[in-house]
Amino acid sequence: MLLINKALVLSNQGRKKDAVEILGNLALDPNSTYATEQMAKSMMEFVTQ
Repeated sequence: MLLINKALVLSNQGRKKDAVEILGNLALDPNSTYATEQMAKSMMEFVTQ
């Protein structure tokens, strides 16, 4: 959850590439919980708009 928040802060600072990288890693990490994967995917959609 902290990494998702960090990605949102980076996105707001104009560092969308860094935000997408963090969210992508969370979404694809086999050790992430289902909730984390879904939240990361949802936030990635928000960040890339």
